[in-house]
Amino acid sequence: MKKILAGLLMSVASTMAMADVGFFAGITYAIGAKDGFGFTVKALSSRREHNPVYGAGFTFYPAASPENQYGVDLSAGYQHEDNAVLIGYDFLRNAPQISLGVTDTKHE
Repeated sequence: MKKILAGLLMSVASTMAMADVGFFAGITYAIGAKDGFGFTVKALSSRREHNPVYGAGFTFYPAASPENQYGVDLSAGYQHEDNAVLIGYDFLRNAPQISLGVTDTKHE
């Protein structure tokens, strides 16, 4: 299952590589998990500010047990000036998540 998810993530990432890929770093919460707070990095579909985006990323949950400390997700959300809010699904934890963080937007 993890190999399938890694392959899916790589295909999404390679599609985004053709565009002006944005980067995201922030915090996330896996909804419904008591140890759901984590740190996440994502590749975003765009660097344009005030624009809807989708992303693929990795999350580290420091308070989780060792077998549940990592997550892989697909997300969608809205990018503002140098920050974004994303809602997605973590496939390794089987939980929806919400993320808030900083981005490298292009200022127009």
